[in-house]
Amino acid sequence: MNGAWDRRRVLRTALGLAGAGAIGALAPRGAAMRAADVARRGTPALILVQDGRYAASRGYATARAPQALRVLEARADLARQWYGELRALAARTPLQFAGLTSWSDFLVMRGCAAECGLRAATHELVRAAGGTGCTLVRWQIAAPRGPQAASVS
Repeated sequence: MNGAWDRRRVLRTALGLAGAGAIGALAPRGAAMRAADVARRGTPALILVQDGRYAASRGYATARAPQALRVLEARADLARQWYGELRALAARTPLQFAGLTSWSDFLVMRGCAAECGLRAATHELVRAAGGTGCTLVRWQIAAPRGPQAASVS
């Protein structure tokens, strides 16, 4: 192992722990929604996706976190999170996803959610403030409505 690999590994671990701390801070407390309660009501539970590198993304998630079942950190490998437990949750509980993330994170979530018949309901490009010069995507993924809903099995 060379020194560069060790430094990268340390940085990844530190970022992962920082992201986990941010997720814990954003998670609803006290009267938190439970997946079973959501399934009983039949209302889709909201799962938010944030990218902690961008203040706009963190702000979006923080503002909507009280209504969310869970907040995911995009830097923590969204596909791994999906195949880890989210896909099973989506199969038994009505879910919707929303985020303000990079285009690639939106595409990952759109592809994963399509496995359970969910579709991109909205998406729009948003110029990130704060001098980063990047463009983020505000999006929502949910079960299709209207004529499209009949084609989903």
